[in-house]
Amino acid sequence: MDPYNPAKRKHPARARQRQQASSSAARRRHTQQSAGGVTPRKRDEERAERQRVGTESAESASAEATSGAALRDRLQSGATATMSAVGERMRRAAQFGQDARRNPLARPSTWIVEPSWYERIHDWLADLIPFSWRERARRRGYWRRKALPIIAIIACLTVGLTVGVFALKTVGTAAGVLAANSTPAQATNGGSVMISPLNNISTTPTPTAPQYDVGVWVSDTLPQGGSVTVYARVSNNTQAQPQAKVYFSAVTPRGVVKIGPFTTDSYGVASGKLNYGNVGGQKPIYLTATTSIGGQTYTGEYTFVTFG
Repeated sequence: MDPYNPAKRKHPARARQRQQASSSAARRRHTQQSAGGVTPRKRDEERAERQRVGTESAESASAEATSGAALRDRLQSGATATMSAVGERMRRAAQFGQDARRNPLARPSTWIVEPSWYERIHDWLADLIPFSWRERARRRGYWRRKALPIIAIIACLTVGLTVGVFALKTVGTAAGVLAANSTPAQATNGGSVMISPLNNISTTPTPTAPQYDVGVWVSDTLPQGGSVTVYARVSNNTQAQPQAKVYFSAVTPRGVVKIGPFTTDSYGVASGKLNYGNVGGQKPIYLTATTSIGGQTYTGEYTFVTFG
């Protein structure tokens, strides 16, 4: 069945009926021939059947031809309308091009004379504010909505900036007054007055540190059992002084105990065992180390406390 042919879509049953009738007539003819004879009545029936089949075939053919012609007519009319529309558009485009060439003012983007700066500003203001001053007076709502908030914001910023500057100036002035009124405290001792010497009068220089120094310490700062190891270091300008003779003297609650001499080693250190006896706990012992170098005596002191 052809979906584009209306005759074939409308008469599918008629074609099947025609095929069945043709097949039945053929079977009857075959049966009559096999029987050995054909009667006049049967011949009339066959002739009527053939005429009816031919009529139906002619009708179907004419219907098919009619539907095909209608379809061709519709297609041809649609194509003709499309070509007419395209031709009209092309004609209008060509006509517009000819008009633009003959009349330059027909094109809005073409300027005969370049506008001045005043005209440009006037056009810009006209686009920005599309009404005159008299019209603006009638539209006060516009200014309330647009201009008044901006003016209020500027006023608030100005007031805040003024207050901030005034506050900073006031704080700076107060700080300067306090700094001017405050005087540095000066320590006085019995009302004495310090007089600086004149530049042309020589003064006694600061005394220098001694050349030799003696440092003393013990092995235990809280010793027990009545004895402790004592140490002494002799230095010459912070350098070790070997082969120096060192004597130790301890002042205890039971008297003075002396030991020595002990010779310092290459590191300038001398050590010895100090027996101070049972003096009890929490008793201070004052230890002194003495050495003589070049006829001068140098000492060092240390104090420790017994534990028990």
